[in-house]
Amino acid sequence: MRLILSQIQQTYTVHPFWSYHWDFWVGAAIGIIGLALTIWAVFAATGAKEAAIKAGRTVKMQTVALELMGLAHELDTLDPEILFPSARDFLNRVNFKLRRLIAPFQDEPELAPSVTSIRDSLTAAKTALSGVRPAAGAAAAPVGTVYNAIEADLATISGSVADLLGLMQTISMNIIPPEDDTQ
Repeated sequence: MRLILSQIQQTYTVHPFWSYHWDFWVGAAIGIIGLALTIWAVFAATGAKEAAIKAGRTVKMQTVALELMGLAHELDTLDPEILFPSARDFLNRVNFKLRRLIAPFQDEPELAPSVTSIRDSLTAAKTALSGVRPAAGAAAAPVGTVYNAIEADLATISGSVADLLGLMQTISMNIIPPEDDTQ
């Protein structure tokens, strides 16, 4: 038994097993190649995920932009002879749609100022409209009174929507302004 152990010990100390076993090197090479391919696949999948997220964001922005264009047109073509009940319904509908459309972008650093401006203008328009609410039993306000009360706020909303549309198009088209060279 000692003779066998000494021969094994002498064989492996003089000639390590990997020096004369070619199958060890083939297996090691296959393992290293497999590990490298796995690492590459993880990086490729991470890049694909990021690209899919950016593409989804772009599609969402373009969809919202289409709806915002329709609302901007409605804001710009309001009838100057509108009466209070119609103006209230119009403003409620616009308020609901705009808030629903801009809510996903309230935390986007590039879009937050426009979103805040739209929200503030919607609140101001509701306040202005409340100022011309006819009293119970009173005659309707003269034609143009309701329109004149909310027209400035609607123009501000329309301008803010236009700004938001421009920013969304800039972001979705990956138009990035040049960075300041402060180095």
